Amino acid sequence: MDEPLSNLDAKLRVQTRGKILELHKQLKRTVVYVTHDQVEAMTMGDRIAVMNGGVIQQLDMPENVYRRPVNKFVAGFLGTPPMNFLDAVLVHSPEGLQANCGEALSLVLPERVLLPDVLARAGQEVVLGVRPEGFQVVETPETPVDFTAAVSVVEILGVERLVTASVNGQEFTAKIDVEVPVKTGSTIGFTINKHKIHIFDKETERNISLK
Repeated sequence: MDEPLSNLDAKLRVQTRGKILELHKQLKRTVVYVTHDQVEAMTMGDRIAVMNGGVIQQLDMPENVYRRPVNKFVAGFLGTPPMNFLDAVLVHSPEGLQANCGEALSLVLPERVLLPDVLARAGQEVVLGVRPEGFQVVETPETPVDFTAAVSVVEILGVERLVTASVNGQEFTAKIDVEVPVKTGSTIGFTINKHKIHIFDKETERNISLK
């Protein structure tokens, strides 16, 4: 199937997607489904092959492609909105290895990502990857923050808000609960779920934080 739903409106696309899945279960046949729509790929595929320039970048189950992208291209291709990328420098500190994204943001890296490839890049530039759901807005003054950021755009999507903000001149998008009060033009505090971050090599763009 080559882009079979591309010309349908949003509602009909969702309905037809379900019918195709039902048909697939009934026929019990392998189907190669070509799409640029990542939602279709994630919801319909038992395995996803992410391609770039005719070369397979990663072939795996949808949840693995999403949670364990092998490189920056795959990480940025899947996800709505896509993964955020922040330029950083790895430095040693008394607290441990840190990813410094400028004066306003410095994160102590969790043990999970302290792999040989990461440790070997101390003092070097890397790219820090954080999905939108990895950011949390700090609502109370008593709660420590990782950084503060100026909000430029707020989009309401039902039960969620998409908040676009910037730190040290680097823009990012956070996905937060719609009940959290955030206004355009405000400056608010954020924390980052450090256990869900990814680290990419600056040159090769390979995910060096995967075992």
